[in-house]
Order: sequence, then C-alpha cells, then structure tokens
Amino acid sequence: MTAKGYRRTWDAVQKRRRMVHDLVWERANGLIPSGMEVHHKDHDRQNNLLANLELVNRITHKRIHGNCELRNGVWWKPCRQCKVMKSVDIDYYPHNGGKWIQPICKKCQIENSIKNKQARKLAAAAI
Repeated sequence: MTAKGYRRTWDAVQKRRRMVHDLVWERANGLIPSGMEVHHKDHDRQNNLLANLELVNRITHKRIHGNCELRNGVWWKPCRQCKVMKSVDIDYYPHNGGKWIQPICKKCQIENSIKNKQARKLAAAAI
C-alpha cells in the first residue's frame, strides 16, 4: 500500500513494484501508452475492477483530481482565490507551456498584480 492509498504489488516480469490498477489495465488492454494514465472512475483507489478504470491523458487526469468539471466539452475550474467556477480556456493563464493552469483566474491575478505594484510604490516612497 502506498502513502496515498494505492495498492502496489511485485511485477515479476518487470522485476519492480507496480500499481495494481496499472497491471489490471495492462492485462486487459495491453501496455499503457506514453502520456496516458489509468484513472479510477469512482475515485476509490482500492477499487481496481476493470469496469472502474479508464485511460486518460495526464492533463485530463490532473484536471479531474483538481476539482475541474467538464461541461459540454469545456473544462471549468474553481479559482483558488475568488472560488468561482470559470472556463479553463478563457479565464485562466496557461502555465509551463500549457501543461498546467494557474491556480487563480486572470481577474484575480490582475488584481493581485495591481495591489503588489501599489505596495512596491508605497515601500519605495517610504525609503
């Protein structure tokens, strides 16, 4: 068992420890392609039944576990600051070449930038 609650076992073929859900998927469907991950549909890390597993790309997997929602083909994410659900494609800046999304929306980032700039001006004027 891992610290995050996933089951692991020894894979005699690859001679290393592997996640059970990955092995279940591979036995039924073949090797997991590069850039793809096995996701537990019901979010129960102990439920390794094949019917509960699906193959998703890394970005989708990250979004699923990051409280994002897929609505009519558009990903929505709650802003960490204002807590409002907003469109990932419109209301967030991409991060790290588009691999991730910033944790706060564009509007909150702009507000933070303005506040920080004002604070720097005040600090400089006080010197």
